Amino acid sequence: MHVMVYGAILDKGQPHFTDMHVIMRGLGSIGPHHNWLITDWTCYAYPPEMQNDSEWKTGPELMEMLNHLPGVQWVWGVFSGFEPQVTREQALQYPMPYADGNPGFWTNPPTLQHPLASVEIVAFDSAFVLLLSREREVYEAFRAAFPPSKDLFEMNASYDRV
Repeated sequence: MHVMVYGAILDKGQPHFTDMHVIMRGLGSIGPHHNWLITDWTCYAYPPEMQNDSEWKTGPELMEMLNHLPGVQWVWGVFSGFEPQVTREQALQYPMPYADGNPGFWTNPPTLQHPLASVEIVAFDSAFVLLLSREREVYEAFRAAFPPSKDLFEMNASYDRV
């Protein structure tokens, strides 16, 4: 069974495309509502709470951490969001999501890496942010918060024609 994934890319209109504080704030209640697995990450100011290659945060923990990091650019990172009932132990049973070299972003339809995630937000080499979501409401919230963002499906389709 194929589950629809909605995708968007933000690569203009922001001083820093990969400021996760701004991105999460723009998504409203989505950040606090999910549990988050942060993988394949690098940023310009290393949060003291982040000691490992992969980190698990509840929504409130993530929002608290990001509130102390306004303006910090995340060079790389995959923020995989899970419904609250998904536990860290369940999430860690699967391969860790990654950004660089991931072909699933550039195919149609785009795909989420983690099978239990409902949303993935990807900081990609400080150049842009990708949002992938099984929930149309999350996609619509992202597009509304960041009007310069583009539909990833449409962008991928335009490159397929080249």
